[in-house]
Amino acid sequence: MSTPASTIHSRIAATVEAVATWRESRWAGGVFGSDPQPEMHHSFAVEVTATDIDNSNQRQRLSEPAVCESTVEVRWAHRLKVGDQVGDYRDALDAEADVYKAIMAASKSGGMRTLLVRLARDTRTQGWVLGTATFRIIHQIPLQ
Repeated sequence: MSTPASTIHSRIAATVEAVATWRESRWAGGVFGSDPQPEMHHSFAVEVTATDIDNSNQRQRLSEPAVCESTVEVRWAHRLKVGDQVGDYRDALDAEADVYKAIMAASKSGGMRTLLVRLARDTRTQGWVLGTATFRIIHQIPLQ
């Protein structure tokens, strides 16, 4: 079953949006965080950053889909309240876990195999935890 990058993007965005309290940003992944601050809490952006094609057999038939591996980043934001930043940070970690667990659970169907690669968090932006969950998606794409 062929799964182009646009389908991967749509499936992951729909999966995260189905997790309570999360909403997709109107901004693309590379400029995520441009949302007005009142709208940024529990917003996210999905970006398919690269797709590597498996050319190990050095043959490609146009009639057969190509096996490939795409890197997907889910960027997210969680507001830290002034009075309890440590507690809110823990809440952000729990919210992050809800997101990656949902993506991993949804990855068991539809011609995709999903691997969780990296979870990164940054608290340098005052009042926010900005995170990125990176996944590797093994799938096939049509060549014609």
